[in-house]
Amino acid sequence: MHKQTIVATIFFLVGSAMHTLAQIDAIARAKNNPANSRIGILATRWQTIFNRDAWALAFFFMILQGQFVALLTAVKIPVPSVISALLDLHIGAAISWMAGYLSDSALAFLPGLNTSLPPAIETPAVDQPQGKG
Repeated sequence: MHKQTIVATIFFLVGSAMHTLAQIDAIARAKNNPANSRIGILATRWQTIFNRDAWALAFFFMILQGQFVALLTAVKIPVPSVISALLDLHIGAAISWMAGYLSDSALAFLPGLNTSLPPAIETPAVDQPQGKG
């Protein structure tokens, strides 16, 4: 990895962590929440947080590598030239931090990633051979 990519990734993760901690603090301060322990909230929602961060980081890496517009084009999502030009800009530390903060905020609104993990993909049951016994 190049030095710029490492710095951008660190700032992205810091921005994402700051938004996550702000959300945990807001949950702990809510009057209708019986668990006001920030550690308790983090302990019960750590899987959701890591899942959301992984998705956000994957999209961020696609933007860093210049593949995000190609992905949108491949799935037939039209990309306005303004958005395409913005995604082609150099991504420094400040933009990386903002991207981390905003991406975690945006993913927090998705129904499957805001408070729990989406259900696992169901696979058809495979007949297991019966053991002797």
